[in-house]
Amino acid sequence: MFFDTSHNSRRGVLANIYSAFIETATKMWAYARCLASRPGTAVLIDTIKTLIDVAFVLLTSRVRRERYPGYVCSVKKEEVAWLAMVACRQVLVRKQAGYRDVIAWLEGETRERSARKGLDVEVLVGVAKDGGLVFRRVADGGGR
Repeated sequence: MFFDTSHNSRRGVLANIYSAFIETATKMWAYARCLASRPGTAVLIDTIKTLIDVAFVLLTSRVRRERYPGYVCSVKKEEVAWLAMVACRQVLVRKQAGYRDVIAWLEGETRERSARKGLDVEVLVGVAKDGGLVFRRVADGGGR
């Protein structure tokens, strides 16, 4: 229901996707921190790429539409990728030690995708800014 564009505004769905990615990135960081040896840059980048692919398939799959008649999620894969990368950067930049190369990759990819036609970067930036404010308050212990 949170990702259904027939029940929610497009911006609302994008905000829900961004929130899910913030939570996922936070859990990824926490999990990586608990490992005996920190995952390398390539592993983290591959994990983020896989996250994007899986998230898009789950959001738009035929199986989901068949299971929930009337379900519509009209988001583009580029939007999902942009939101995932910005959310991961938002989390990792606060924990920079050991993640500089991943952060640099995320920033480069986001910049490249932002320049592509057909991506409403203004809306995506607004979603990320609003979601980032909530994330910072929660991360700083302030709650919602």
